[in-house]
Amino acid sequence: QRNPTPKWEQQMLIHNAGKILRMLRSVSLLTLISATTFSSANAFDCKLASTPGEKAICADPSALAADEMLNKVFGELRTSLGETQSAELLSSQKRWMKDRDSCALNTGNSLAECIKSATIARTELLEAAPVSGTGAPGKLVPYFFFDKGGKGKTKVDIQVYEFAKASEPAQLAFNAEVNKLINDIPQPEAGDPQSDNFEYNVSMSLEYASPKLISVHAVTETFLGGAHPNNQSNAINIDVAKGKLAQFSDLLDKAAAQKIFGECGQQVLKQKKENEGKDADTSPAAVKRLRDTISSVSGDLALWTFAANQAEIQYDTNVLGAHAEGVFFCTIPYAQLRPLVRPGFPLP
Repeated sequence: QRNPTPKWEQQMLIHNAGKILRMLRSVSLLTLISATTFSSANAFDCKLASTPGEKAICADPSALAADEMLNKVFGELRTSLGETQSAELLSSQKRWMKDRDSCALNTGNSLAECIKSATIARTELLEAAPVSGTGAPGKLVPYFFFDKGGKGKTKVDIQVYEFAKASEPAQLAFNAEVNKLINDIPQPEAGDPQSDNFEYNVSMSLEYASPKLISVHAVTETFLGGAHPNNQSNAINIDVAKGKLAQFSDLLDKAAAQKIFGECGQQVLKQKKENEGKDADTSPAAVKRLRDTISSVSGDLALWTFAANQAEIQYDTNVLGAHAEGVFFCTIPYAQLRPLVRPGFPLP
């Protein structure tokens, strides 16, 4: 019998619901269309609807409209890509379609509503549309790579963004950071008994993009045959005017940073109490260790993502506690952060 989902994991799913919809590689799906019908001129024919998912789409005008939009965007993107990426896009779309009817099981929403949300998220992915902001300077496109792996070879599923024909410093800096995430793929050693279980997955959410700042939240999932996969978050924040990766020293001075770190300490302690209840260690020594750790790690801008109205720091598993304690978050509204920011930082 499956153990109940830990409370911290439930909270993480709720907290990151928008990101999860945008970043899942195999979320609920569209319509069961053959590969040959993916073009801007071909939409799903509801007269042929037979599965629960297809019927749910056809019974909901907004879900059907979302389906038609995705079909259009898919066709336009595939036409614009080179041969290799066009094939990768088609392969990704086929995999995305297979799990359609599991959508409502994962969210608790009606099947039509769930499919519509997933369809809109997929459309945003293919359009490289930011969650917030006016859009990046230059053309961002999704980049896909999949390798089914096997004995002695890691299974790889990559879904990220890159600038097409990058030429400006900010575009080149962004692509360089993305390449760091997708080029360091661990491979099993010869004779490793777990070699056919290795997986390496990378996905991204474009949280904010404007002519001043690009902020991406990336998740790398690595499974090397152990008890569980290891997930690592990594933010990419590009200062467009400077044409390079933004640094924490650009954001806050030491005094301002300590104010923010103090706020994060309070938020994380509250989350620990909510997750662990009476088992939470709130002794002065434990609280001091927690605050010291937060102060020591939060000065890394790779933990920060920026949205339209707030910044968020994500502390992955094992950073602020045992693996079972899970992920912790610190959310800083700009009303609180803006008075502390160094002049020149491109805060939204």
